[in-house]
Amino acid sequence: MKTIHAKILLIFVLLILVSCSQPKINGVESVGITVSDMNIAIPFYKNILHFNVLSDDTIKSEQYAKLSKIQDASVRILRLKLGDEKIELIDFINQEGKTYPEDSHSNDLWFQHIAIITSNMDSAYTWLKLNNVKNISVEPQRLPDWNKNAGG
Repeated sequence: MKTIHAKILLIFVLLILVSCSQPKINGVESVGITVSDMNIAIPFYKNILHFNVLSDDTIKSEQYAKLSKIQDASVRILRLKLGDEKIELIDFINQEGKTYPEDSHSNDLWFQHIAIITSNMDSAYTWLKLNNVKNISVEPQRLPDWNKNAGG
């Protein structure tokens, strides 16, 4: 009987150790956004959206080429911060990519969204219009109240 209890205890301890050793995801470090021209993107994110630059690096490595599945990939990565949130702008240097399809919609599975929190939507929207920012929808969209974590 002691042997059975010892085996059960050992299995229990092993299960605890395995579950504790599994990596835990605590959040998203940053969102990566591929841009076609970093020199056009920087003024938009810095001057219009008011992001701060954290770093500006150019990477050319075999590991990054394997990760991106692009032979001889060379990328410029600009890390930006706004409030507590971070994004990475990624520009593939000397690589021609695909543009967004003309018939794109915000609910396409490949479409990427980020949310920028503002205390005054009317003022923020006016600022974007004054800076000739192209809309993807007719006007700002209010998230429904049923979405408890983001609605309103």
